[in-house]
Amino acid sequence: MFDLDMPFAFKLTDDKGQVFNVYNTPEFKQLATYYKDLADHNAWSKNVLNSKNDHQADFKAGKTASITHNNGTLGSLMALMRQENSPYEVALADINQGKKKSVAISTQNGTSVHASSKNPERALMAIDLFQNDKELHDLIMYGINGVHYEPVGDDKYKALDKNPNFTGFSNWSFNSPLNRDNEAFPQEASDLVKSWEKNVYHYPLETFVFDNSKVKTEIANVGNVMLRYGIPLEYGLVKDIDKGLADLNKQLDAAGIAKIQTELQSQIDAFLAKQ
Repeated sequence: MFDLDMPFAFKLTDDKGQVFNVYNTPEFKQLATYYKDLADHNAWSKNVLNSKNDHQADFKAGKTASITHNNGTLGSLMALMRQENSPYEVALADINQGKKKSVAISTQNGTSVHASSKNPERALMAIDLFQNDKELHDLIMYGINGVHYEPVGDDKYKALDKNPNFTGFSNWSFNSPLNRDNEAFPQEASDLVKSWEKNVYHYPLETFVFDNSKVKTEIANVGNVMLRYGIPLEYGLVKDIDKGLADLNKQLDAAGIAKIQTELQSQIDAFLAKQ
């Protein structure tokens, strides 16, 4: 899928990058049927759509049996639970074991400078300092020395009791060779990433970025439809799946999904033509 605000996808094996609506596929209907079975057997709360619970907090408290996230976040969560002597034993599982992995493109988690900035070069200089000055890098990545963390050698750190008060924001854009590893970070999480490095998959649309400036209104409308009609299907809360899918796609048509698909496909075609 290109973006979670749009129900469009393409097959990695399709060199032409033909876009399709995932809600119109038999695979999604099978998935919706599977989710309904889970919901009917109380795999999650009937009030899940209104829940404002923190999924990581629920997992730490033993209220949920599993949690899905990126490897770094899960490894850090495991380290924190072990540091806090959690009564629960946790383990990592690769749910796509043996499958090829794609790599995040360089524009993901980047830091942007506003187009109206009067001194963009100064902003870039600040970013450069955060990435390459050891003292500043340690500060923005790990907090105050002696309060949130303690340095261990040149490339590791020990998380202190107040570490959770500092971490939790997306500082990925400041990643650099100066990064430190949490000495408590689970070895199994590090090993899992290393095992993926030899099975990376690259594809023609890997670096494609959609310019949605011509269809912003339609994307907003489609996003609202997905929230109102799509999410209940994905939580298995719609009794009649066929009717639920029909209602969803009818509303998507009215929201202007065809215009988005035409614009998206046009940009993909132009992108691939230049390769």
